[in-house]
Amino acid sequence: MRLKITLIPEFERQGISINYNQHIATWLCKNIIASDSSLERIIFDDVDCFTFSKLLIPGRKFAIIHDKIFIDSDRVELYFSTIYEKIGEALYHNAEKMYALKIGERRFFVDEVKIFKEKRISSKETFVTLSPITVSENGSYLFPNSNEYFLKIKEWLMRKAEKFGYEFEDFFEMRVLKAKPKLIRVFDNAVRCLEMAFEVEGCENLLEIGYKTGFGKLNTFGFGMVKA
Repeated sequence: MRLKITLIPEFERQGISINYNQHIATWLCKNIIASDSSLERIIFDDVDCFTFSKLLIPGRKFAIIHDKIFIDSDRVELYFSTIYEKIGEALYHNAEKMYALKIGERRFFVDEVKIFKEKRISSKETFVTLSPITVSENGSYLFPNSNEYFLKIKEWLMRKAEKFGYEFEDFFEMRVLKAKPKLIRVFDNAVRCLEMAFEVEGCENLLEIGYKTGFGKLNTFGFGMVKA
């Protein structure tokens, strides 16, 4: 289930830290649990069942100065995706009661939550990230110049498939078309990641899981969301 969440900044030209992922992750979990407390166990499982985009500002009306983003738009957008309909519904049906998103001392108020149509995923797709992909193993970050990078992405998708009860085949091939490195701080950790466009071919169920819950690691902290 995909949602588009429209947020209204509290002030004009509102400035926030560029490292906001943990604030959005905490806010989403708080609102999901407020709507349905039985979902707490699911969203804090060690297998990520949802992901979200970076904040999208219409018309790119913003400026980055040092470590802050100054927003010149009267609204910002956030996309959310989950494999569990009941998690998406918890946000959608509770839209009018959702807590304000607070990033530092700045607040954003929920204006609207819409269900966003999902694409039917085939065995061959081209994806573009809505939030960057991060891949690591044993404390070291991996990148597409290593075959291990693609192997780890496939392994995590297969682990998700087992958790979510999907049948799957061990078939997954990925080719990066273009990539831009990013460094995002989440709490006290500096996360190395890539915004990218990529082609992927493989088991439809694995590709669908990546589309719905994110590719790579730290999906519930706003990494690995894609559009087709």
